[in-house]
Amino acid sequence: MFEHTSRYYALKKLQYQRPDGRVVSYVARRVVPSRDNVTALAEVHLSEGQRLDSIAATMLGAPELFWQICDANDALNPFDLTAEVGRIVKIPMPGQQTP
Repeated sequence: MFEHTSRYYALKKLQYQRPDGRVVSYVARRVVPSRDNVTALAEVHLSEGQRLDSIAATMLGAPELFWQICDANDALNPFDLTAEVGRIVKIPMPGQQTP
């Protein structure tokens, strides 16, 4: 259902049967982990035009792991995280976070 790099990969897959008999598949709710429990690999000072996918590709080895950077910085919206030039963004240790 989801690639191994997805934040939803390890979540429990559930099903609901509607009154009309159709089955709807979905994943359990994902609780964002506390950033207090995240060990930083590095910190990046954002410069003009930097994107989380390119930072994730460089620092974590895959652009689709941008969500781990969001989690480590308590950001629900990746665009909010990169809106301020000069902001310090914490990069988590690879493989440390669980979806």
